[in-house]
Amino acid sequence: MRPAKLLVLGFTLLAGCDEGTTPNTPTPVVIAPTPAPTPTPAPTPPPLSVSGDWRSEARSWDIRLEQTGTTLRGVLLGFKNQEYSNQGHPDLQITGTVSAAGAVEFKAAAFDLSFSGTAEPGGARMTGTLHDCVNACRNYGEILNRK
Repeated sequence: MRPAKLLVLGFTLLAGCDEGTTPNTPTPVVIAPTPAPTPTPAPTPPPLSVSGDWRSEARSWDIRLEQTGTTLRGVLLGFKNQEYSNQGHPDLQITGTVSAAGAVEFKAAAFDLSFSGTAEPGGARMTGTLHDCVNACRNYGEILNRK
């Protein structure tokens, strides 16, 4: 008996290759970036309104203001707990302005009264300088509080 001869053949297989080409390469997967969330806008504060009755802390003026847009109109109601009975008198009439940022200015001919200051957010208080000539002409640091 003759010894058996074993023949071993070697094959190299390249999947998807033909002669003269390169092997298939995987297609890259493109992942779209997640867009940033749209920011929520801050709530819009209500428009500032200084309409209403006010009392000054330093001088005890009672004042009524009516705001239409940036225009102020009003009347001096009284001083030091004394109410004026002639509120229709032209000298007691108030005119002025208020800005969207809260800058407030108004004046009346009576007692050469004027105020320049700032309304706080929410409109419950104004701080600034009040000028009057009740006994002598002076400027006062003033706080007006809504009644």
